[in-house]
Amino acid sequence: LFKAIEWLGIKRTMTEIAFDLGYASPSAFAYMFRMETGYTPSQWQKRSMSQS
Repeated sequence: LFKAIEWLGIKRTMTEIAFDLGYASPSAFAYMFRMETGYTPSQWQKRSMSQS
């Protein structure tokens, strides 16, 4: 999860992140991310960009 958050901060795509972390699909990654953080990956990305 920490690696995903780091990569979302440098504008990697959700597909790249999902496969690099070993998920079978971007949707599987997005589901896990939302369950852990309460945000979708794109919501997290927008949130972190607005705080920069």
